[in-house]
Amino acid sequence: MLLLVAAIYAMPYVIDGDTIVINDKHIRVLQVNTPELGECYADQARQFTREFLSKRASLTLKADPSLDQSDKYGRSLRYVFKGKENLSLELVRKGYAKPMFFKEAKGKYADLIMRYANQAKANRLGLWNCNGGSK
Repeated sequence: MLLLVAAIYAMPYVIDGDTIVINDKHIRVLQVNTPELGECYADQARQFTREFLSKRASLTLKADPSLDQSDKYGRSLRYVFKGKENLSLELVRKGYAKPMFFKEAKGKYADLIMRYANQAKANRLGLWNCNGGSK
């Protein structure tokens, strides 16, 4: 498994809830999809990601060997950890993101992502409360 550890000295730039820039490198958070800017709950997802990354701390970026390493836009596909917290899991658990399995490929955390998504949906958290959860 590829591992990249980035000591963060300045706030990473948050493009949206699932895309960030660290040291000029675009990172797409693995296995989740937050609403696009302008859609219901997009601003909240983006703000959550900002807050998650806001404390000066080392982040660990982990690739998943069973998944693509980059997307068609050239972004690195990574799980983002701050300490033991996994941004992908937290986004889904709190209703900021839905699972996204590109070409049905499921990574290391897919089962947990699905469990958290089902719980968030059942509780109508976050984006699951937008238009009946259709967005």
